[in-house]
Amino acid sequence: MASRPRPKKKRTYAQMQTRQQRASAEKSEHRPGAGRERKLQKREALPPILIAALDVLARFRATQEPIQNIINPILKNRRFGNRDRNEIRDWVFQLQRQQSTLEKLLEQQVNAVGGVPPDRRMKDLALLLATMSAEMKATFETKTEDLLPESLLSFVQTARDEIQLEGLPPWLFEKLQNQFGDQAKDIEKAFLQKAVPAFAIDTQQADRQGIMKILEEAAIEVRPFSACPDAFWSAQHLPLSRLPVEVAQHVWPMDLGSQLIAHLVGALPSDQVLDMCAGGGGKTKALARTGCKLVATDVSNKRIIAAQKRSGLQHISFRCLDMTKPQLAEGMFDRILVDAPCTGTGTLRRHPDLLSRLNSEKVTEYVALQKQLLQQAERLVAPNGYVIYATCSFLKEENQDVVSWALENLNLSPVPLNELRPEGVLPEHQLEQHTLNILPHDFLSDGFFVAAFSKQ
Repeated sequence: MASRPRPKKKRTYAQMQTRQQRASAEKSEHRPGAGRERKLQKREALPPILIAALDVLARFRATQEPIQNIINPILKNRRFGNRDRNEIRDWVFQLQRQQSTLEKLLEQQVNAVGGVPPDRRMKDLALLLATMSAEMKATFETKTEDLLPESLLSFVQTARDEIQLEGLPPWLFEKLQNQFGDQAKDIEKAFLQKAVPAFAIDTQQADRQGIMKILEEAAIEVRPFSACPDAFWSAQHLPLSRLPVEVAQHVWPMDLGSQLIAHLVGALPSDQVLDMCAGGGGKTKALARTGCKLVATDVSNKRIIAAQKRSGLQHISFRCLDMTKPQLAEGMFDRILVDAPCTGTGTLRRHPDLLSRLNSEKVTEYVALQKQLLQQAERLVAPNGYVIYATCSFLKEENQDVVSWALENLNLSPVPLNELRPEGVLPEHQLEQHTLNILPHDFLSDGFFVAAFSKQ
């Protein structure tokens, strides 16, 4: 009796893919003109850090979300370490600062050479190669040199030789010039530099002198911030993971200007204080060091949870509330910090993509929101209590104009900042007015505005 033929063993999808790839590779070895295939294979073999940067740019073009919101999940899911994450973030931000000038030059080079236009991802690769640091250049140049077409190779070389750091858009620089006159150029230059790493200290657990001594012994170079008694900064990249454990557990990353605002509130241990727009909770944590009775609110439950987790403190009352509407008891707070939502023009060093989302309608929306928050702050602050209004913007419409509106329409009077009794911050002459511009060329910080009021 004839034996039955054995049934063929089914191959898995992975096995089929491997076999097809092997056949394709063998075929391409013997076929002339396979350059395009080799280029495509090489593109897929790019270093992971470069692929991640390309994917961030592609997602940004598709969604127009803030780049910071795009970068974090992409890099976290791909298990990049802190050093690589910061390198990619800085790289993409550097490209964003020069985006419009580089794009114009790129199109000029492509049109001049002619031929088949490169696809968008190829253009993004060229933009990244044109803005990479010297260390990156040494790492990536040999891996990408035969990947770009002639037009993009020409662009990369020209951009490296000729392009300087791009300035602010003309409409925005004009606003700077109208407000700050001769300082405008220095402010613009500072806004286009990389932000310095800065840290706040939990003064209930440690002091700056002790922290600085430990860091000196660990050969980590940091400098004290003269305008704040409990802040320090580094001229080099300095993640928390590099700090000794006995330091890292008592400090947290926080912009120097943000720390200064928390100090200017001047909260006392006996004060009932409201942090009206707590956001991520940095200023909330700084305010809590004073031992005051603190309530922190925000319209976003997600941000409130993040702030609560960040502070790690049980004595702060966190509430998810829309503070543009009547909430809480009238006149129950001695001091209220209205850290108002704004255009964020003062944070351009950290969020250079912000300009692509900013327009006059957005400014109008924020101004209306800021006025609503001040109206509620007036209701909630006790007689003779203080309202401290702050933004991370340098636009007059959100700062001086809102302050003028509040003085005309609310039961609030201007008070000099030194009346709030902030300890150990700034020279006395800078506290004699009721408003203060905190600018990057003066303070190594983001840009902020702060104003002080008292309720009659």
